[in-house]
Amino acid sequence: MRLQPLLAIVAATALSLPLAANAGKFPPGTESTYTQTCIESSTSQGLSAQAAKQHCECGAKVLEKEFSDDELESLNGKNPEPPLVERAQAAVVMACSKKS
Repeated sequence: MRLQPLLAIVAATALSLPLAANAGKFPPGTESTYTQTCIESSTSQGLSAQAAKQHCECGAKVLEKEFSDDELESLNGKNPEPPLVERAQAAVVMACSKKS
């Protein structure tokens, strides 16, 4: 029975954490580079220019919402960690892919 109060405290603490705790900003100049590179990559894979622009702008917003400043800096670095890249790709796909 003493476990319930502990669980209530843990749950309350978890719920009180700010939802935007991870929100970050792209390092200066990198958001436009990300968006342009994304658009070029997307159009080369057959997406229309307009659809690619919408998808990539959505992706930039998702990355800023879901990742910290340090993570965004790492993603824009020369050798980002593969798990971080995979997490970023998954977040963008989940948030920005068109629903059929």
